Amino acid sequence: MPSPFDTLDDTSSRRLVVAIRRGDGAAFERFYDLFFDACVAWTRKATKRDEDFCLDCCQDVMMTVADRIPRLDTKKALAAWLHRCLYTKAIDRLRSEERLVRRERVAARHEHDHASVDPHDHAVHIEEVEWLSARLGELEERDRALLHARFFEDASLAATGASVGLGGDAAHGRIRRLLIKLRNVGKTSFPNAEGE
Repeated sequence: MPSPFDTLDDTSSRRLVVAIRRGDGAAFERFYDLFFDACVAWTRKATKRDEDFCLDCCQDVMMTVADRIPRLDTKKALAAWLHRCLYTKAIDRLRSEERLVRRERVAARHEHDHASVDPHDHAVHIEEVEWLSARLGELEERDRALLHARFFEDASLAATGASVGLGGDAAHGRIRRLLIKLRNVGKTSFPNAEGE
C-alpha cells in the first residue's frame, strides 16, 4: 500500500494543516480521505487488534485532527505527529479496556464475596460509602468533575482533563493528589480498613 504522504510535499502538507486549523471542512475531508485507511492499517499493524478497535482509534485521531491539530510545517513533522497521535489513542483505548476488565473482575469477586454478607461488614461498608460520598461533596466542583469523568465515565486522562480545561498530564497529577488526600483522610477515619 503506497503511503498517503507520497502525494504531499512540505508545502502542500503545511497548507493542508493550516487550512484544517482554520476550520476548512474541505481540507479536513481531504485529510480524512487521504489518511484514514492508512491510519487503520498502521494501527492494525501496531496493535494486532481487530478492525473495530482500529476503526475506533482512527476515529479518535480524526477527532483530534479536527479539534486541535498543531502547527506542523513539514511532511515529516505531520507524519511524526500523526503516528504519535495514533499510538497515544491506541494506548488510551487499550488502557480503557484493561480498566473495564479489572472493574468487571472486581464486581464479580465482590458479588461472590457478598453472597453471604455479614451484617456488621455490610454496615461498615455502608458507613464507608457514606463517608466517601460526603468527602466527595466537599471537593471543588472541578475536582468532582475530574473524578467523575475518570472513574464513572471511564474517560481517558486526556478526555478527563479536557472536560475541565486541563491537559492529560495535569489531570493525572491532580487526580493522583486528590486520591492521596482522600486515602490519607480515610486512614484516620477507618484505621482498620482492608489494605491498610
